[in-house]
Amino acid sequence: MLPKIAEGRPNVLDLMKDGKIQMVINTPSGRIPRQDEVKIRSQVILYNIPYTTTISGAQATVNGIEALLKKDLEVKSIQQYHKQIKSKIQNLKSKKNGKN
Repeated sequence: MLPKIAEGRPNVLDLMKDGKIQMVINTPSGRIPRQDEVKIRSQVILYNIPYTTTISGAQATVNGIEALLKKDLEVKSIQQYHKQIKSKIQNLKSKKNGKN
């Protein structure tokens, strides 16, 4: 956790400029944080840093990172997904018909 921008240096803007920030979770409230929010948002865009402003957004980001770390993910076309789903449905129908 870092101090507000006006509270001194180094602050989040300095750390972003120095490449020491990989992601920003900023949950602003009130008038002064709004001023900081505008500056922070400009910097994350400038330095291409992932950014979220809600706790639920932060949680979704963490969940996504965990999923990436746990699984070998691959890119598939929509046609490949359709074929895979169709195959699974056919297998389920075959199993169901085999049991009756």
